[in-house]
Amino acid sequence: MNGESYFHVGLIVPKLEPALAELTAVVGLTWRDTFEGEVPMHVTGRGEQLVPLRFAYSREAPYLEVIEGVPGTPWEFSEHGSNLHHLGFSVDDVASESERMAGAFCPVEVCGVGPGGEWPVTFSFHQRDGLRIELVDRAIRTIMFR
Repeated sequence: MNGESYFHVGLIVPKLEPALAELTAVVGLTWRDTFEGEVPMHVTGRGEQLVPLRFAYSREAPYLEVIEGVPGTPWEFSEHGSNLHHLGFSVDDVASESERMAGAFCPVEVCGVGPGGEWPVTFSFHQRDGLRIELVDRAIRTIMFR
């Protein structure tokens, strides 16, 4: 992972559509299609679960990923703190890079689960002292940003 692999910032909002409209009006961003679906994840300390997510990426780089808050998950909207959620980096091998980061005292907080129950796949979040780093499989990023 290096500086060239940095590609987005994640922001949690209470409701997706009003936030996208406001960001368009204020800073002129336009949006890719909204993703909406349940994503299989492994959450440290909780195990595997399906998390309903709704988010959209800006069309303009550096990309902004706007995520609708999900109570009781790592994507919960905070009424009183920062809702800057993460810095996103694309990597060739999520599992290896996640292992390297965990070895550098930045443990896995939540990650994608594959169809056979393997993890981390597709993405992983690592958190240390309130800073989250998301690792995204470069192949998935290529599909998402066609």
